[in-house]
Amino acid sequence: MHRVNRSGIDFIKRLYYKTEDSGINANKEAKKVTVITTDHRITHVVGVDFNSLYPSVMSSEPHKFIKYTGGKMYMCGSQTDKIERVDEHSKQTILRIINSKKRFTQEGRLFIAEVKGHIQEDYINDFINFPPILRNYEFTTDERTIGSYMYSHMKDNKIKTDQKQRKLTNLTSTMGEYMAFSSYYLW
Repeated sequence: MHRVNRSGIDFIKRLYYKTEDSGINANKEAKKVTVITTDHRITHVVGVDFNSLYPSVMSSEPHKFIKYTGGKMYMCGSQTDKIERVDEHSKQTILRIINSKKRFTQEGRLFIAEVKGHIQEDYINDFINFPPILRNYEFTTDERTIGSYMYSHMKDNKIKTDQKQRKLTNLTSTMGEYMAFSSYYLW
């Protein structure tokens, strides 16, 4: 994939996830993402900057597509209740709030859910071009984590390696950690 896309010159590219061996013996080395060049030329360039990944950047700015709260996105000011899943009853209470028919009305409750999540491997291609999990991710720029190509690129260009960095990114997994999602993600 290119970092520069020129209108009328470059072709649209798509990502495709595949495994060389989809059987029981499939291993991490056999799984890879391939870039496919389509026959379609880019006519307009539209991008997502890192700030637009945070829902809070739209807070208090009226937009027609935020139809359930009068055109505004409200950020939580305080917590009124906390429900932890400890048994089947608390699970059902949580699901009633999340799936409430009132959730898209003025009477709906805003909520924040902390969950572990991932996209199952069979569905990765449905989300690969814009993964739905937004995360400010901390990682180490060592060769094992970022791969030999990027590691060599950083070394060749005298960019510091083997240190911790934080990047806002889109992922297909929370990597086993709990992450907070608000009810706005359901819209």
